[in-house]
Amino acid sequence: MSEFDFSAEAFLTNAESEKVVLGSILLEPELLKDCYLAPENFGIAKHQVMFEVFKDMEERSIPLDIVSVPEVAGSNRMVLMGGLGALMELATSVFTATNFSYHQDNVLDYYKKRSIYGIAKNLMQSAPNMTLEE
Repeated sequence: MSEFDFSAEAFLTNAESEKVVLGSILLEPELLKDCYLAPENFGIAKHQVMFEVFKDMEERSIPLDIVSVPEVAGSNRMVLMGGLGALMELATSVFTATNFSYHQDNVLDYYKKRSIYGIAKNLMQSAPNMTLEE
């Protein structure tokens, strides 16, 4: 069994752009104010949960940092996020938020591609059952 995922869904997610968006927010939490993304725009489940926690913190006016995120997330959501290690990886992998807008756009573009792919896949699966009426 291969360790690589060659499915279409895997190619319809840009993990690096998602990481840059989340890491940039950890670096500069004020970016959340102008961020137009929603949790479902992220293709990776743990990134969806992280973004959800970040938005929750913003709505509750809780300062967003590496210490407060686990406190707000709680143990269940921390597990879904990949644990403290995943959060630390984000915090230490992004050094500047300069390209935040580019990566935010990229995350949204990939979401749109996944949505179109999902619609096309559903149509293809239902096509054999369709009949043409004259």
